[in-house]
Amino acid sequence: MRSLFARTFVAMIASLLVLTLVAAVFFYLGVRRSVGEWNLYRDQRIQNLVLPIVSRTFRQQAALEREGLEAALLPFLTQNQYLYVFDEGGDAVFLYRNGEILDPVGVSVTQSGAYVGLDGFRPPSALIHSDEIIGFLSAGTLGFTSDPANRQFLFSMMGTLVAVVLAAFGLATVVAGYLSRRITAKTASVASGLEQLARGNRDVHFPESQADEIRTIADSAHNLQSQLLKEERLRRQWAQDVAHDLRTPVTALKTQFEAMIEGVIDPNPERLKLVFAEVERIDELISDLRELNSLEAPEQQLSVDVIDAKVFLEALSARFEALIQDRGLEYTFQADDRVFEGDDHLLDRAVSNVVHNAVKYAEPGGRIDVTITSGFPGVVIEVRNSGFVDSETRFHAFDRLYRGENSRGSRGSGLGLSIVRAITDLHKGTVCMQQDDDCTVVRIELPRTIEGKT
Repeated sequence: MRSLFARTFVAMIASLLVLTLVAAVFFYLGVRRSVGEWNLYRDQRIQNLVLPIVSRTFRQQAALEREGLEAALLPFLTQNQYLYVFDEGGDAVFLYRNGEILDPVGVSVTQSGAYVGLDGFRPPSALIHSDEIIGFLSAGTLGFTSDPANRQFLFSMMGTLVAVVLAAFGLATVVAGYLSRRITAKTASVASGLEQLARGNRDVHFPESQADEIRTIADSAHNLQSQLLKEERLRRQWAQDVAHDLRTPVTALKTQFEAMIEGVIDPNPERLKLVFAEVERIDELISDLRELNSLEAPEQQLSVDVIDAKVFLEALSARFEALIQDRGLEYTFQADDRVFEGDDHLLDRAVSNVVHNAVKYAEPGGRIDVTITSGFPGVVIEVRNSGFVDSETRFHAFDRLYRGENSRGSRGSGLGLSIVRAITDLHKGTVCMQQDDDCTVVRIELPRTIEGKT
């Protein structure tokens, strides 16, 4: 019984059985109470009927005699009743039960109310006349079922109840099967879709459902499928881009080495320097690929420190000052007096990549501005350089191995800004590229504190 249908069906049937059992218990208790109340009512009615007759007979005969009692009481007695009359000494005078007059010889009642030689029912009560006990009397019904009509009524009612329970159980079984099938059909469809997804099918339709839980699972499965499609497209594109970026320097190396081997070109220092530059380009691409793969690994953890914004930018300015001046650019590095949390090494790597790109693609005679300011809910790092970047390049700038029009043909792995985004994601921040009039702005927003820091 591992299937959801079987478990749902059995759960519904079990619930129905419990409900039926509870209803049967309450029905039994209700019938028992009704029968008990009927018996009490009948007992009281019989006693109210016979007591005046016995008292009148005693007054007429000045004694309790069998013949007189028999003549006075028999017209009022039925088969499902009993009536015991004893004299003041406890000896039986008149005994009637189940439509028969019993022999009173040897039958008596003790002072404690116990019967001798007789199956008694209610304890007898004293008969009092003129404040004197003239005898004892016990009267009542033999029970609800002692009447054939009552027994037939109970049998009919029980038969009807059993028929109703069986019919209801049969109908409920059909309904439970139908509902279980309806409930589990959607779940089975989602499970089948997930199996197809695991086998590599990326065109799976997940059903809609009115049940919140099933709809949530189906929506999650649909989102998973979309994410897998996106990741697979990116992986294929990345593989193609990596192959292309590696093919170019490898082809150049192969061509030059073949020419050297055949003696077409002379392996002089200048030629070897160019060959070494291609090797460095390959090494840079491999290093960046390894770094990006490490940053995007699920197990990657941050080494969180408290970072002083001014100290952070002073170190950055000292490292890029010579390169900026060599390019003939004006520059500023400004930060407020504030601190924030983050991985100092990784953030330095990210901002260095952005500044390096800004210096490389700034217009001649332009300027570079790097600032750290307050933001909500943390800090904002902006790198601004004079120049223009088209909208398509801004949109794809942080994609792996993407090269805009300005960067085509230039050295570099094409992974610098992808590394920036990976580091920003690790810090639960955001990064974007914007165009502000004649300046290109890369904006990194970081939270002031890092949750779950190690």
